[in-house]
Amino acid sequence: MTLALSIDSVLNESRDPTTIIAWSSSQAFTLYQFRHAVLALIHQLSALPGNRCALYFEDSYFFAVALFASLYSGKTPILLGHLKSKKLAEQVHTFDIVLTDISAISTTKPVIQVHQSMSKEVVNLPILAKDLSLILFTSGSTGIPKPICKPITLLEKEVHLLIEHLLADQLIELVIATVSHQHLYGLTFKVLLPLLSGIPFESKKVQYHEQLCLYPEGALLVASPAFLKRLDSNLPSKAFAMILSGGGPLTYDEAQHVKHCLVNLPLEIYGSSETGVIASRRQCYKNQPWLNFPPIKIVPTSDGAVVYSPLCSVLPVVLSDTVELLDNGFHLLGRKDRVIKIEEKRVSLSEVEERLKALPNVVDAAVIVLDQSSSFILGACLVLSVDGQSELSDLGRYALFQCWRQTLKEVLEFVAIPKKWRVINELPYNERGKICYDELERLFK
Repeated sequence: MTLALSIDSVLNESRDPTTIIAWSSSQAFTLYQFRHAVLALIHQLSALPGNRCALYFEDSYFFAVALFASLYSGKTPILLGHLKSKKLAEQVHTFDIVLTDISAISTTKPVIQVHQSMSKEVVNLPILAKDLSLILFTSGSTGIPKPICKPITLLEKEVHLLIEHLLADQLIELVIATVSHQHLYGLTFKVLLPLLSGIPFESKKVQYHEQLCLYPEGALLVASPAFLKRLDSNLPSKAFAMILSGGGPLTYDEAQHVKHCLVNLPLEIYGSSETGVIASRRQCYKNQPWLNFPPIKIVPTSDGAVVYSPLCSVLPVVLSDTVELLDNGFHLLGRKDRVIKIEEKRVSLSEVEERLKALPNVVDAAVIVLDQSSSFILGACLVLSVDGQSELSDLGRYALFQCWRQTLKEVLEFVAIPKKWRVINELPYNERGKICYDELERLFK
């Protein structure tokens, strides 16, 4: 039977100490080891001033040790999304201590290297405070890290909702992931979901499709759209008990590609750092709507929609995406914050991208805003099919681009038609399935 533990009962002494919490390849970490590693780190933290612990880990087990030790010490865990020295220096005022498994970190703050140390004394865990929160960062629409405060009680409530709706009828042996725990999707599904449901998790991140053959068919795969899109259809099929995808929507064809490679359709998760999970879908047919997790509701407003959810501390939350509400579910139409003005006309970058993807032989597309002296224009980056590459060779760049422009004139305002074009092999996606627009900008310089 799948458990639904509270966060303060994960380390409870009444649980079987031989329970396996995590695997690192063939090495198992038991509840006994986990508990005493947390106690050892609590002891180290007690000797340092400050209440804000920055966490950055490659290994999910040691991240979990640091997370629980921070919480039991009454400190606020701050999940860093990177260790780039310049950005770390910009955020240094937000934390007092760094907990990590990385050997070299450039910072002026105290650093504790977390490894498999054990508490040498038999001590009791402190009482876990009820009003604890953690902080993580989301880039939002600006690319500047934006802190999001998540109460631990709401994270716990979110995981219990997921256990009820996703795992109730499932026999999951192991949770494996292609994503980082440093962001909310990975934190929720890769670390907290297995810890609170009593399912072991693999502490190392899956990097390549070829690694999937190492894991049992009873595993739950937590993946990004970027990873799933790159699955190699020439490799033997591999089935899993469940495949989750989060961070961005898959197209219908991409979902079918996943089914071809991994036997089952992925369950796509929709949500945000501010709201937590909102909805899910499994694309059995084209234009299949998203369905809310009960009791979450999306309510239309005069300029969009808002979310009412028990997973939010402040209600309602304005939805950052444009949606089409249906009698049963909704369709995603693109992000609201990607609407700009060019020559006093409102242009939806999301719509332009969808129009580009609808062009013959275009398999993926992205647009960016280019500053041309005193005006703005759009630059388009396109990924072509094999037939599209042949057409480009036959017609030449100028002729093909002119054909595209003529087609777009039928559906877009003149200012919304890209003025500069780049054809590339693939769009740069990060591990969360988001397009790296800063990399695309460099193609136009």
